[in-house]
Amino acid sequence: MRRPLFLGLALWGAAALAAALMGREGARLAEAAAALRAEAALGPAGHSWARLEADGLRLTLRGEAPGEAAREAAFAALSAAAVSPVPGFALALANEAGLRAAREVFRPEAEAILMRGLSDIAISGAAPGRLARAALREALEAAGPGLALVDLSRDDAAGSAAQWEKGAAAAAEIAAALLHGRVSYTPERIAFSGVAAGPAEIARIEAAMAAAEAAGWRVEADIAALPVSAPAFILHAETGDGGRGAIACMAG
Repeated sequence: MRRPLFLGLALWGAAALAAALMGREGARLAEAAAALRAEAALGPAGHSWARLEADGLRLTLRGEAPGEAAREAAFAALSAAAVSPVPGFALALANEAGLRAAREVFRPEAEAILMRGLSDIAISGAAPGRLARAALREALEAAGPGLALVDLSRDDAAGSAAQWEKGAAAAAEIAAALLHGRVSYTPERIAFSGVAAGPAEIARIEAAMAAAEAAGWRVEADIAALPVSAPAFILHAETGDGGRGAIACMAG
């Protein structure tokens, strides 16, 4: 009676051992195959940042995604690809990918430098956006229709585009009225220096300054006018029999 009992126990132990070995091998095969499929799906989909961590029948998505949408898209690709090819062995999936810290982008302060030449205005600096840059250019074209514009400015500055556009006309008017000079324009301040051709241009500049100050801008000015030329006196003299004498004296 002992031999059949011993034989039964031995057969049961062998079956249990075989099942355990088969279960372990099945789990290993299921994990490896699913991981290979998932990695093959993640790479071509553009998720090079993603990495997989396998632990038994658990696959975990890790890495630093560039954004929440990329994180969710990578996990969706993992879920579609990581299917166990071994019957009876299901995989557990976990999304533990993090988000990459956003890099702080440097944005310069908004300022336009308007350099007035005899027949042109050169624009440099940075405006707070594409529309703000276009608004200043349009204001310059309206203030000085005969002047050539050389636009070397950018549109990546920090600041309010709406505030910038409010003072663009005053800054453009001042730059156009100068004979030559420099205008610095920001959303809070207009500072300029240069030479005006005469009283009419100075009056035009003063009107633009008053409009800017009324709108809340701080205005700093250093301006001069061309000197008024004094008439030249011409003395015409001739020498004759009676000696040298003045014939005419007139202002030229």
